[in-house]
Amino acid sequence: MKRQTISPQPLAVLAIALFVVASACGDNESELSAQARYAWVHMQGNLLAQERLLELGELTPTDTLFRDVHVVDVVNGAIRRHASVLVRNGSIEWIREDEDAPSLEGVVEIEGTGRYLAPGLVDMHVHTHDDADYLLHLAYGVTSIREMNGWPWRLARRGLVESGKLLAPNMFITSRILNSSDFGGYAIAVNTEEQARAAVREAEKEGYDAVKTHNGLSHDVYMAIVDESRALGLEVVGHIPVRVKVAEAISTGMRTAEHFKGYIDDSTLEISTEDWLTPSIDTDMYLTPTFYAYREHQRGAEARKIVDESASLVLPHRRLAWQRYVEGEADELTQLRQTIRPKSEAIFKTLMPHDIKWLAGTDSGGYELMVPGEALIEELEIMEGLGLSPLEALRSATTRASEAMDWSDRTGYLAPGMRADMILLSENPLETVTNLRSLQAVMVRGIWLSDPKALIENGESINHSTTSIGRREFAAAVRRAEEYAASGYAQSTMSLGIWIRLAEELGEAELAGRLKALGH
Repeated sequence: MKRQTISPQPLAVLAIALFVVASACGDNESELSAQARYAWVHMQGNLLAQERLLELGELTPTDTLFRDVHVVDVVNGAIRRHASVLVRNGSIEWIREDEDAPSLEGVVEIEGTGRYLAPGLVDMHVHTHDDADYLLHLAYGVTSIREMNGWPWRLARRGLVESGKLLAPNMFITSRILNSSDFGGYAIAVNTEEQARAAVREAEKEGYDAVKTHNGLSHDVYMAIVDESRALGLEVVGHIPVRVKVAEAISTGMRTAEHFKGYIDDSTLEISTEDWLTPSIDTDMYLTPTFYAYREHQRGAEARKIVDESASLVLPHRRLAWQRYVEGEADELTQLRQTIRPKSEAIFKTLMPHDIKWLAGTDSGGYELMVPGEALIEELEIMEGLGLSPLEALRSATTRASEAMDWSDRTGYLAPGMRADMILLSENPLETVTNLRSLQAVMVRGIWLSDPKALIENGESINHSTTSIGRREFAAAVRRAEEYAASGYAQSTMSLGIWIRLAEELGEAELAGRLKALGH
């Protein structure tokens, strides 16, 4: 047998440079505008993250026996003390009393010494843009994510995860956002029933897991989306459109509703005068409040506090972007948006006595002042602070999440046959979800990460002093992007757009063309 403790492994060596971005200047360098400087820092950081992700993708599942762990039973709200858990081929084979667990040849033994083994967490609302976000999720025990705006490159990355070539959380991916406008290419505009049905059929053909709706859809178009989705066996999730009442969304079988849209009238950002309480009682619809999203609306001193606490965790271009929030003032619309969280809290407290199916989601990844991974812990702490029990808060990121995605046969709780997505904690999360911050180690699909914080260490050494760049440096970066794409790692549409604009500002038409060729 092999016996090991939970001390750091070579993972830390592989990841140690993840957030180190060095200044690069060369011959024929040209001064960059502020926008282009941001783009160059963005490109450097994301390419370095991609390098580390692909290196870490070489890690494989380990047959593992956990000894003397307290298994957190989120189904029954109990602790199974002094147990042993055997993991083989990425799945849980059995859970037994520790004294009944045999020694096994060829199996790594982890001495839990009374620590708590809990299911891996699920963030039910993310928008991954930065490549390093995957490692941030894992560093905080988030082993699955629900991507709430599908793109072909996200599907390609999920394929790498499932084939064991990319270390990232498990991914549930919705369709592209369906809305009345395309948000400048971010969504698909559907304004007729025919367009709506065609978009749903295309989403099913491409392999998305659910259909995502947004605020601006007309009533008839929304109903066509629901009807076509039902015919194809797809769930509808997302925003309850302004022209659709909460009761209607529930009656049509909407699977999950996000941000309390509908409960808050999106045309006024005031709590709706509709009777949304009555239809919400005893419903099968899940609600994802996303309290954490309040951070995007902070300005001035409040934004400075977030920067001081969190900036070392994110890639350097995020730091540059966050500074605008520190220096800026809240305009009238931002001040109105700052009222969304207290209104959401009021709705939450009204609904809480009625056994609502809550989901924990954060909206992190696509917006500023947010830290993926850590975001989910804060979301759960907010829920608990509003009166939800630690168990129910934990369920919103485990069993409820797996139910909402129809993944109850693979993740969300610890039992024989389940995928080995789990976290090792020094404190009991059923006492308070803040104990999720006592994370010691993570297992995702049977891959053992004994020192998850090593995935994001050395954030303080980021150097974003880059102000100039030569063709040689930029050409080398483009070659790296091509190399990673050739290995199967699809470049994101958003990143490519930023890098192509940089190429165009530099007058590098040939390099811009090569970047465009990487698009999905």
